[in-house]
Amino acid sequence: MTVIKRILVAAAAALLAAPAALAADIAPVVVPAPPVVVVPAPVPVFDWSGVYAGTRGAYFVCDGPCWINADGHAGYNFTAGRFLAGVELSAGYWNNFGASGWLAGFTARTGVVFGRVLAYAKAGFTVYGPLPVDDWFALGGGIEVGLGHAVSVFTGFTAERSIDPDGIFFMGVEAGVNVHFGN
Repeated sequence: MTVIKRILVAAAAALLAAPAALAADIAPVVVPAPPVVVVPAPVPVFDWSGVYAGTRGAYFVCDGPCWINADGHAGYNFTAGRFLAGVELSAGYWNNFGASGWLAGFTARTGVVFGRVLAYAKAGFTVYGPLPVDDWFALGGGIEVGLGHAVSVFTGFTAERSIDPDGIFFMGVEAGVNVHFGN
């Protein structure tokens, strides 16, 4: 029995050693780390609603001499989705290279917002003093672009006509900058 015991012990030892030998031949399984995804910070949408103030310069041509205007203005915009409605008050200076004076205006505007870009139309009244015909009706439009968080720049056109039936008609281009508060 000694021989049988030796064979059984040798067989048992061989069976116990076999899995260890096989495990040494298998390459270790390496699980790759998940990829690192870098998500850029979202670009904030420009908020057109609320109070704003700014300055503008304009150059006008008409039947007589050309004009320049410079004014300060303040307004308030209401937004509903992509649509905007607002009002604006302005006061400033005009010069037609021979005479000069003050101006004051009220304008309503409506527009469509495309993120940081606003396309708008406007209509209102301007009073020029001390002209003999000082009440003017104004129509215009333009593009305003939001920069940074609360600053926008704009350019546009204006057509103005005195209310007097024999009055003057002139057209001009304008450009300026606005600062938006509380946005």
